[in-house]
Amino acid sequence: MSQEHDHVSSPGGPFKEEWMTYDITVTRVTGQLEKLSERIDAAEHRIASNRDNDSAEAIQNKRDKLQEARRTQAVSKRLFKQALDQVNGLEGSKTSLTVLVPNSSIPPKKALEKMKEKLLKAIAEVGVL
Repeated sequence: MSQEHDHVSSPGGPFKEEWMTYDITVTRVTGQLEKLSERIDAAEHRIASNRDNDSAEAIQNKRDKLQEARRTQAVSKRLFKQALDQVNGLEGSKTSLTVLVPNSSIPPKKALEKMKEKLLKAIAEVGVL
């Protein structure tokens, strides 16, 4: 009985190192997005409590920057999910490290390179804050 697809996490074989890099990249970007959420929440709280005793205009400027940060965050999350879906080969897949590897497998190198490009772009956008 042969299976068409093997469900694996961090597959071995000739591409083991590339999949390890993929896992590490996913973990790092997930951490970056979580930190961004925390920083946005903290900034929102700081603005709401007006700890800096800002003028109404200064508060509005900070709120505008916060709104822009939230938009950047949403774009980054969307890019990240698209990159994961592309590598996983599953439209709308959960952002897990489980990947579908057809039979003996196509090298993940090209998919990994595309994902890295997208993730670097997303990280650069996150760095706007």
